[in-house]
Amino acid sequence: RGTGRYAGDVVVMHDGAAASHRLRRAQADGNHVVLVNARSLFAANVGMPPLLCYGVDLGLRDMRKRQMARRAYFLKMALFSRFWLRWQRVLYVDAACAIHRPVGAFFGGQLWAASKGRLLANPDEWNEQPVRDAARQPNKQLAAQFEPHCDEAAFAALSRSATLGDVSFQSTLMLYDTAALIERSDATLGTLTRLYHAYSRIASGDQAILSLYFHTLRRQYAALPYRLDNTNEVPYDFLPVVRGARYIVTAWRWGWLKRPDRACEPPWNRSLWRPRRSCEAPSPL
Repeated sequence: RGTGRYAGDVVVMHDGAAASHRLRRAQADGNHVVLVNARSLFAANVGMPPLLCYGVDLGLRDMRKRQMARRAYFLKMALFSRFWLRWQRVLYVDAACAIHRPVGAFFGGQLWAASKGRLLANPDEWNEQPVRDAARQPNKQLAAQFEPHCDEAAFAALSRSATLGDVSFQSTLMLYDTAALIERSDATLGTLTRLYHAYSRIASGDQAILSLYFHTLRRQYAALPYRLDNTNEVPYDFLPVVRGARYIVTAWRWGWLKRPDRACEPPWNRSLWRPRRSCEAPSPL
C-alpha cells in the first residue's frame, strides 16, 4: 500500500498452516484485503501429488528446497480457480518479493494491453526471441524443467504429446487476463491439477506445469516486457542489475557482481541502458 501506492483489492492466498492471527490482523488493518485458503479452491477429493524422486543430479541443497516447497508449488495452481474471475486482471507476486515503486503500470497502459488474452511473465532467460533462445540454450527449454530419470515412461509420454523445446517462464511474478485464461466451470484448475499429478514425479515444480499448460499447450503465454516503452522502468526482474534503471518489483533487493551471462543489460536493450561499467558492483535500490 505504501511504496506500491496501490488502493485496489489485495488477496492474500495462504495454505491454512500460516499464522491465522497475523492474517486476520492484516485483513482488519488493510483496505480491501481478502484472505483465501488455497486448499479451499481445489475439489474436495484432490490430494497432494507425488514427490519428485530422490537421487537425481539436482544438487542436495536444491533438492531439499524443492521437497520442502512442494506444497506451495502445487497450491500455486489455485491461482487459476474461478475464484479469481471477479477481477479482470490478477498480478501475482511471491510473498518474498520486494516492491520498490508504484505498481500502477501493471494495471494500465502498455502492460494492460499486452496482457489482454495472455499470461505475462519473465522467460527463464533474457531474450528477444524466446524460441530462438531456447534452441540455442537447451537449459532454458521446457524440457529442462523435467527430470526424465525419475520416470522414463512418463517423460516419454510427455515428449510425444508436447513440444518441450519451448522456453519456460518464471512464476515469481505473473500478470494475467482472468477471463481469457480461466474457465467458469473450473476446468482450467482441473486440468492443471491433473497435469501436476500426472507429471509430479518428473516436474521440478510449478513452473514446469504452468509453462507446459499456458505456453506449450494453450499458447497464451507472452514475455513480460523487460522495460516499459520510452522509460527506464523495469516491471520485474529477479535481481536489480542495471544501475539507473527504475525497478518496480524484484525477487531480491540486492544485485549481483555479474549476471551469469556476464552482461549487466538485457541483450536487446544494451544501447538504451547506461554503460556496463556503471553496474559492476552490487548496490541496494
